[in-house]
Amino acid sequence: MEEKIYTVGEFARLTGVTERTLRYYDQENLLKPAEYEDNGRRLYSHGALFELNKILALKFIGCSLAEIKKCIQSPAQQVIDTLIKHKQQLMNKRRHIDKAIDTISRAEAMIRNKSQADSDHVLSLLWHYQHEEEGVQWFTEHFSNESLDKMLMSHHSRKEQREAEQKISRHEPSV
Repeated sequence: MEEKIYTVGEFARLTGVTERTLRYYDQENLLKPAEYEDNGRRLYSHGALFELNKILALKFIGCSLAEIKKCIQSPAQQVIDTLIKHKQQLMNKRRHIDKAIDTISRAEAMIRNKSQADSDHVLSLLWHYQHEEEGVQWFTEHFSNESLDKMLMSHHSRKEQREAEQKISRHEPSV
């Protein structure tokens, strides 16, 4: 039985990848067609589907084309190393996104508790929250654990910490 051969257009429709991308992958030696017709038209084998899926999977997790090339041409350990590296990068991005969302939520809560909030105040709050970890690091280096615990309210729940922030933003005396 003969293996199914696809023209570049058929292969593009089958995979959802543009013809232009397939030509580029060919040019970059990522995905070579099974053969070329006399007129230069690319023909892809059914096996190219598996190769393209590997490329798309690596692209999905954020690999550059250079990294994809290395992975495709490398032993399994190189692929594992690349996956671990990209997993760490994604976890770092997640932490950054979570921090940004938390920062916005905290600023929103403080703004809601003020009768008027100007843009300068909002931006200074965002800057403060963005650099909060650096401040904690500085305090850690310069104060005792007991003093640090009191300043950061570490022994209080997240809710109690937020309530204290709200009191500060309203300039209420703490109890």
